Amino acid sequence: MNTLFERYAVPTVHIKTAEFIFEEGAKPSHFYSVKSGRVRMFSVSEEGKEFIQGRFGPNQHFGEPPFFCSMPYPASAVAEEDSIVWKCSYDLFFTILKNNYDFHLMLTRNICQRLHHKSMMLREFALEEATHRLTYLFNHLAKEAPPDSTFIIPCTRQQLANMTGLRIETVIRCIKKLESDNHLTLTEQGKIVWNHKDTLEPFLKRY
Repeated sequence: MNTLFERYAVPTVHIKTAEFIFEEGAKPSHFYSVKSGRVRMFSVSEEGKEFIQGRFGPNQHFGEPPFFCSMPYPASAVAEEDSIVWKCSYDLFFTILKNNYDFHLMLTRNICQRLHHKSMMLREFALEEATHRLTYLFNHLAKEAPPDSTFIIPCTRQQLANMTGLRIETVIRCIKKLESDNHLTLTEQGKIVWNHKDTLEPFLKRY
């Protein structure tokens, strides 16, 4: 994506940590993709509880459904660290889309995968208990990681709570249970390491 956007001279913007890219309710005007850094999309309840819709790193795009449908953003986007973001106007983006079938197909697949994940998360919220919900999220995150026998969960406990709709106390309790069952280990820095990433999907069937 970077090479393609460079070829079409798509502009970039530098976003500082905690700076908003767009806010919930705003009307989309550009297609956004992360060149470097990390972006979080989230919504906030009336009680002030944050729910993370997604976290996006290099070569990942965000906020596409409202952009394509010309509907208000259902969530806000903020930089979790200093980031550089591609910011492509409607006219230029659809020129790129029209002239680059492979990019069009890749984008369609990515959006479909994300919609599938959203559907599965709704199922988890409605039907499954906390440990299953948390390990489903681990499984989703692990698919984006390099193949390895171990997988470091790239989220804090608070972020895991915000992504699953669980209380942070529940997340901590589930992690302790998984650790006692030897499914994960905790580093001295408190990072969560999932043992044997390739066994994660069969593990889900047991919970």
